[in-house]
Amino acid sequence: MGEQDVWRTATLMVKHFGDDAIIECAERVDRQRADGDPAGAHVWKRVMASIVFLLDGAPPGTIH
Repeated sequence: MGEQDVWRTATLMVKHFGDDAIIECAERVDRQRADGDPAGAHVWKRVMASIVFLLDGAPPGTIH
């Protein structure tokens, strides 16, 4: 999944789930891992990092 698709997915997740988008995304990461799909889990981790940025306004790992 390209970077533009990651951001588009993150934006849609926030629009649909609001503040719960991170929880929903984490559940999808867990599901992908349980299904034996590490690549899918990695994609959802990237989406989750984008969601954190959208909700907090700061890149993941930034110290305030």
